[in-house]
Amino acid sequence: MVSLMLFSTWIQVIDNESILEEAPVPRFLSASDTLSEDAQTNSSQPSNNYGSASNLLVGDDPSFTNARILANIPLTLNANGVLPSTAIVSEAILDLRCQKLSVLDAGDTALYPARLLTDFDEANATHNVSDTGTYWNESGADGVGVDRGHWEPGDMVSITNNNQYRIFSLNLTSLVQDALRNGESNMSIVISGVGMPVFCASAEHPSSVRRPTMDFEYTMGVAPSQGSVLIAGPQNGEIIADE
Repeated sequence: MVSLMLFSTWIQVIDNESILEEAPVPRFLSASDTLSEDAQTNSSQPSNNYGSASNLLVGDDPSFTNARILANIPLTLNANGVLPSTAIVSEAILDLRCQKLSVLDAGDTALYPARLLTDFDEANATHNVSDTGTYWNESGADGVGVDRGHWEPGDMVSITNNNQYRIFSLNLTSLVQDALRNGESNMSIVISGVGMPVFCASAEHPSSVRRPTMDFEYTMGVAPSQGSVLIAGPQNGEIIADE
């Protein structure tokens, strides 16, 4: 009888408790795209345009060139991209498939992306100009704060064989997040290299599997505003003292 009473009491307690529910978790979506435009700069041939080239040179070799890749990435659907305007991006990776120059020995190469702040025209951009009659602030899109932002962390790869394509994966997450936060529908970047210069397949490469690919991971929502730090303290020239 005592056992029955205790059991009955526990049943009443259980009946009065709310049913446990699973904690909500984000449902990530994925999407892939390619570049809408790409070209390059080349200090050894500063007036040449490479907007229709199948392979783009990138790297810094004092003996013959300083070359950089220029690229435009469509982001939102209204700019022929793959992201809804309400996408909150958690990861954005650009994959480039590159090979070494046959005249160079095997070696390591590191590629670094930066936000391009000056628009470029694929058909006219060169080492000297971003478009016909419009000069870079510093040749090769190297004017920090005007032509480009600061370099983001890059990716290093070792290439040994002439016909070997290796993938460089550049993390553009923070750049894409910043662009979307500012309501931009596309984003341009510049890519530099150190170590052994390499040729990277462009968006015009005849083999579709060699072309650059842009992979996104995102959720749906409204991107939060960027945080800031407010420091309350004496202004320059003021003296800290009690009255």
